[in-house]
Amino acid sequence: MTKLITNILFFLGISAAANAQSAQWVVAPTQQSLSRFATELYKVKVGDKVGIMSAEGAMVVDAMADTISNISEGYAVALKKEKKRMRMLALIDETGKVTDIKDELYADANTYFAGGKMLVKNKKNKFGFINAEGKIAEPCQMSKSPELPASSEVSLSVQADGPMPFAYKKEYGFKIGEKVVLPPQFVSAQAFYGKYAIAQTSTGYGILKLVDQTFTCKLTKSELVDGMENTEFTSVLPVNKDAAMKMVCIDSTGMKFEGEGKKSGEKAVFNLSSFRERRTFTVVATDENGELVLWNSVFQGNNEGNDDGSSSNKTKKSKKTTKKTTKKKRK
Repeated sequence: MTKLITNILFFLGISAAANAQSAQWVVAPTQQSLSRFATELYKVKVGDKVGIMSAEGAMVVDAMADTISNISEGYAVALKKEKKRMRMLALIDETGKVTDIKDELYADANTYFAGGKMLVKNKKNKFGFINAEGKIAEPCQMSKSPELPASSEVSLSVQADGPMPFAYKKEYGFKIGEKVVLPPQFVSAQAFYGKYAIAQTSTGYGILKLVDQTFTCKLTKSELVDGMENTEFTSVLPVNKDAAMKMVCIDSTGMKFEGEGKKSGEKAVFNLSSFRERRTFTVVATDENGELVLWNSVFQGNNEGNDDGSSSNKTKKSKKTTKKTTKKKRK
């Protein structure tokens, strides 16, 4: 009798699976601060200074400034605090190119370009303008700040082109429409732009990269042996294939079962033996950049989730209820 129930879910066509696009950390979630500077450039705080990082984690502009303004007319300005004033260090364009400001100039409250010029002050607090090359365009001779055009600082012109964040029980995950890409696991998350998104975990901020391949986690075998259910899950993860993959199962009593994925090519097979009760499953990929939950049946529905996110056991219960109702009506 111990082998009566083998591949039950497979033959019934109720195999548990979660299909979605995947994502991976390209910048580990260890940064103390991250904000988008341009399409694939980010302001990053290192210690008490700010620099510019690429989406893949390379420092484009060293952390030298106390603050970096927003981009206006294609340029931002890096500033360093000197007593009660902010000295201008350099202009930074949308590609991360740096142009040093060689003159001793200080920022007014309005640090933006308008008509190709930015208002500045010299060490005697006289006002003038610099151009996009960081050079004096109008000498610093004015005692009062002239009337300026409205700010041309702009929000990023890029449009969200990937998964959008959503909240579930005070955590954030990502969806495309109603399709879950990453289950809720983040402290905060921002929309994907240019295939990259900022997300925060308990350890800090990092950058996720959207990967166009499909991640799957499917229950491929189930066998009941002396009250314990031996299960086999097969995961396919085209990216992060060098990452260590593990599966964690927690049953209704709180008992935890863990299994490491045994890899064969792009597949990882997990074998878990647990009591056949109400369970939750999680698949985690761990690489040098940190852990990422790729599939979590808690969000799928408190049991092995189907492709549509529903629960296998819930489907069975609804069928039993229908049968009982039919019998009562016949009586």
